[in-house]
Amino acid sequence: KFLHSQLLHSLGNQNKSLLIRNQNESLGLILVPDEKGFILVRDKGLTSEEKEAGNEETS
Repeated sequence: KFLHSQLLHSLGNQNKSLLIRNQNESLGLILVPDEKGFILVRDKGLTSEEKEAGNEETS
């Protein structure tokens, strides 16, 4: 894990966040770098599974 962290920190923060955003865009996920590593952030609302569950509850 330490080596992984070092590798990530060797990249530019802006490039890193943009790269991760692009990789996860179809999943609607963003990883935000912080001093401890990354925080996973939901970007595009509910997943399809969660939407289906919500629709079942409301209908």
